[in-house]
This record gives sequence, structure tokens and C-alpha cells, in this order.
Amino acid sequence: MYSISKDGLRAIMKLEGFKKSVYRDVAGLLTIGVGHLLTKAELSSGQLQDVDVMWRHGLSDDMVLELLNADVAKFVTGVNNVVTSRLSQAELDTLVSFSFNIGLGNFGKSTLLRKLNAGEHSAVPAELRKWNKAGGKEAKG
Repeated sequence: MYSISKDGLRAIMKLEGFKKSVYRDVAGLLTIGVGHLLTKAELSSGQLQDVDVMWRHGLSDDMVLELLNADVAKFVTGVNNVVTSRLSQAELDTLVSFSFNIGLGNFGKSTLLRKLNAGEHSAVPAELRKWNKAGGKEAKG
């Protein structure tokens, strides 16, 4: 079972940003921390589900990191569950960041995953480049 590296977490923070208060992401969705999309339950309750923290008045740096770790853990598990090909640490970090952005469902159905599991690692960069939009707009990450 693979785990994300500190470099992988730093890359996600760099791509997503580090926001202690609510903002709208590139697709216009309400988000907090490091790319954490607020769920309907979190929006109505004012409380983050996975870290048991109230978000309405902002988060501390430690709370943002705790939330990021909880979010990323789901994606690490998801990637580990569907990737059958051997990965380098950099590849795992990239796939976790990628699935963090497109969702595990999309990742699981992707041509990228099919090619990766078929051992076609050289095809992955071109497949990654196909996923460059969020909400119809080109995304930095």
C-alpha cells in the first residue's frame, strides 16, 4: 500500500492554494482549506465532517492541514484500490493529486487508469493533459 509523500502534499497545497476561509474554486464551488469542497451537510451545519471543526469563522493553519490530511487519505486509499501497476513515489503523488481534482469516480473510469494498469506508463502524461478544465475553465492544477 502506497502513501503520499511530503513533497506530494506540498504539491497539492501549491496547486490548490491554502485558504483559511471559504472561497469559490475555479468551478465556482464553495471551498475551504486546500481544495476541500464543502458538502451540503457541511454548508448547512457549519461543521466540517471529517475533522469535527466549525468552519464559518475560518480555520487555523493546523485545522487546514488536518482537513487536508483527512481529504488526501481518501484519495490515497482510492488510488491504491484501483491501480494494479507498480508505481514510483512521484507517480503515486501525481495520481493522488490528479484524483483529488477530478474525483475518484472519474479516475476509476479514465483511459489514464486503463493505460497505467496495462503497463503503458509512457501514455500517462498525455492522458493527464486531457484533464485541464474545471467548470469549463482551464485550471492551474
